Amino acid sequence: MDNLGITRWFNPAAFKAPGQFNFGDSGRNILFEPGQWNLNTSLVKEFRAGELATIQFRGEAFNMPNHASFGNPAASLNNASTLGRINSTSIAARWRSFALYADSSRSRLGAGPALPLERHP
Repeated sequence: MDNLGITRWFNPAAFKAPGQFNFGDSGRNILFEPGQWNLNTSLVKEFRAGELATIQFRGEAFNMPNHASFGNPAASLNNASTLGRINSTSIAARWRSFALYADSSRSRLGAGPALPLERHP
């Protein structure tokens, strides 16, 4: 078929329901879904605020180029009007988030909170 698209992903005239008490002769996995393309990114910058605190700025983008990834085509012979038609997307639209975190529990060595040392005689 020359013009594959979301309104006609495969030729519905190539399929018909089998007779009563018959299985049909189509092979397994003969229909393919459109491919998916997704790009997620994250940028993180950490700043020191004094000796014990850090501030982290984080920006994240999911499906950054906002590329449409379509779902599977309808393959039920019971509804001829939607057979071979793609009616949904499989990945959500672009989503971005920004966050600012403040952490004051780090010690100067970066190994967590400082513990007091005890001296044993």
